[in-house]
Amino acid sequence: MIKTCRPTPRRRPYLSRASDYARETFALLRERSTALSNALKAEAQRIAALEPVALARYAKLSNEPVAVAKIRIHGDYHLGQVLA
Repeated sequence: MIKTCRPTPRRRPYLSRASDYARETFALLRERSTALSNALKAEAQRIAALEPVALARYAKLSNEPVAVAKIRIHGDYHLGQVLA
């Protein structure tokens, strides 16, 4: 395996960033939901109400030992290259 493509240990900052991205995404959903139709607006509000649940799960993960690996994904890699 090419050294630069080996999985690398996952560290806590990734979980913190994921939690930050979730907060930003929920905020964006609330902000933009005003432009949606009533049916979609109701669905967006239902999803936005799940923010505390999602953030609680990120918080729980940040207190647990991390036993995962980060891999690099290159956008130009495809099945044809693997099978060749």
